[in-house]
Amino acid sequence: MLRVLTLFFLALSFGISVSAQSNAVDLLKANLYAIELKDGKLSGKGFDFLMREASDAQFIAMGEQHNNREIPEFTTALFSSLHQKLGFNYLALEQDTVTLRLMSGRDFVGKRQRLLDYASERPNAFTFATDQELAMIADAGEISSAKHRRVWGLDQVFGAVHGLEILYEKIPDPTRKNKVSQMLDELKKLEAERTAKRERYTIASASEVDGFLDLLNELDDLKDPEARFVIEQMLISARVYGNNRKAGQGELTGLKSNVEREENMKRLFVDEYRQAQAAGDLLPKVLLKFGHYHIIRGRGWSNIHTLGNFVSEFAIANRKKALLIALYVNNESGDYSVMSSYPNYKVFADAAPADQWSVIDLRPLRKYAHAGKLEGGNPDFNRIVFGFDAALVIGGGTRGTYDLFTKQ
Repeated sequence: MLRVLTLFFLALSFGISVSAQSNAVDLLKANLYAIELKDGKLSGKGFDFLMREASDAQFIAMGEQHNNREIPEFTTALFSSLHQKLGFNYLALEQDTVTLRLMSGRDFVGKRQRLLDYASERPNAFTFATDQELAMIADAGEISSAKHRRVWGLDQVFGAVHGLEILYEKIPDPTRKNKVSQMLDELKKLEAERTAKRERYTIASASEVDGFLDLLNELDDLKDPEARFVIEQMLISARVYGNNRKAGQGELTGLKSNVEREENMKRLFVDEYRQAQAAGDLLPKVLLKFGHYHIIRGRGWSNIHTLGNFVSEFAIANRKKALLIALYVNNESGDYSVMSSYPNYKVFADAAPADQWSVIDLRPLRKYAHAGKLEGGNPDFNRIVFGFDAALVIGGGTRGTYDLFTKQ
């Protein structure tokens, strides 16, 4: 009898459920709410759920599939509602930090066409450059009323030309200025060749050009704060891409690349946050949109603790919370994002209608997953259940467009 009681109390202390098995698809369906985006406005029970859960959140962090049409449009509509009803004033993105510092300046905020012209002239200044992503950046800058930068780029530098252009304007010495000008001419030529083939030309490629890294290191003694920031971020980016490339060739540098990139994102977030506070916003509220790898709570697929985990703990320290949402595109058939064809995500396709948008509260599934009583799941699905609070499944989503670059 004593042994039976001991086992019973051990089960209670570790939260081991003694309930019956529960089916993952049934639980997802039971916690699913329809949401609609029409004419730039969100509505439906799914929207009500998001706004209710956001009411005591300081940060809402979304893990996305990149380069589709609908997610930037959803982000703009959500940011507008969060701003109007709950005082969210900042949109943080997996975008080139140097570029978005420019886009949040007075020369670009509220001037959509100027932003689009800049993107057209510098096709590698933005990390993600669909027409929808660029429109979202422009619209978010206009929606916000923040005194500090309104749209935060928290990723390292993507291309090289736009950074060197900034440095050129900051250099007082004619000899150094001439060196930067010559490097710009070479990189612009190489970039144009890639653009003609509809390919991107990143700082990874620029780093292979003779003298490029030497030039950045030579300029590292500049005193101008903006110049120093640009150089620092370009050198970080070169290392991140370089170590990633070496990992693809078999060297053990992949983890180092991922760690430096994620830690840089966290530092950039804190820098922007503190500057927003210095501008008078004592408790900045931020909507974040990054790839799933960067937002899932805890240790992500790259085996490092993510930006999403960081902001979750940050919010708790402020006696607030972070709401983490996984965003997926779901099609029944075709050549784009057919979720049912992926074993780890088929459960979402089985639960969410492919002809509507659905918000699903994932939290009710956690007690079953913890107890090992979630039928129809798998280790990766369980990771999502614990790593995100909710999911948005976009039925009938499509790829993003690149009309801006096609017209070049």
